[in-house]
Amino acid sequence: MELAPGTRIAERYVLREPIGEGGMARVWAAEHETLGREVAIKVILPVYGTNAEAIDRFMQEARILARLSHPNIVEVFDLGTLEGGAPYMVMPLLLGQTLEELRERVVRLPMTDIVSLLRGPAEAIDLLHSRGFLHRDIKPDNLFVRVADDGTEEVLLMDFGLARSLQGLRRTARGSVLGTPEYLPPEAATESGWTRAGDVYSFAVVAYELFSGALPYAPTTYPLELVQKKLIEDARPLSAHTDVPLHPLLVEIFRQALSRNPADRPPSCTDLLRALHMLANVKFTPPAGIRRSSFPPGIADLPGSTRRKA
Repeated sequence: MELAPGTRIAERYVLREPIGEGGMARVWAAEHETLGREVAIKVILPVYGTNAEAIDRFMQEARILARLSHPNIVEVFDLGTLEGGAPYMVMPLLLGQTLEELRERVVRLPMTDIVSLLRGPAEAIDLLHSRGFLHRDIKPDNLFVRVADDGTEEVLLMDFGLARSLQGLRRTARGSVLGTPEYLPPEAATESGWTRAGDVYSFAVVAYELFSGALPYAPTTYPLELVQKKLIEDARPLSAHTDVPLHPLLVEIFRQALSRNPADRPPSCTDLLRALHMLANVKFTPPAGIRRSSFPPGIADLPGSTRRKA
């Protein structure tokens, strides 16, 4: 079925315009004709319309979302198939931008604002884990900063295309990587299997990037090379990206969260954020003349900070 503005789906939805596209699906702004409600419809791309594995991932995403109810997880309230068998799901039409878009637009964010933005998705990820599922693709592009009717911002966890049940999770085959390498944990390149600690790692990379404006590992030429690099090298400490003196506990929090050993990481995303929240509320005025580099205001304003040695 060829989709275009004005196409009617299921005798009740009218497509308006495409508003986004991922690796396997396109999202359309649409309207429920009877209710006059604006919605977003996610449709698998035609190239994957007959691909059994892609369709299975799409349907798995819808089924997982249908089992969850959380203000920071995008809701799916309808599911169906187009003529020809391509599946689609219907979600609310959200106003806002991805966290990646926000990060690129806003150069500096106060530490307290970063912690506030990440609180909702941290709770959402922990809920997902408590229900026996893993997300496996946590990154700024999959975190959507929604503007509510009252003008407040909340961050929603999106795109569950790689999510899987803990019980039904297959081990990773050598030489294959699913997801975005910059945010994948080291174990993603092994046969040891993905656990909750893998999602905590990915969440920690998102926080690290918001705090520092950089990623824990320098980029490599090939995606698999980057993930394999994580198996043998520790992440760069947070202090590597600034001349500003940092609280040693802040550096240590990220060292543990990005540990190559999953057992060393915080047990949950909420635990990680709780530690960051504690430091974000400590007040300290650094000596005059300290260059803040690219760090957001507030990051270095912590007692006990030490200047990084060259």
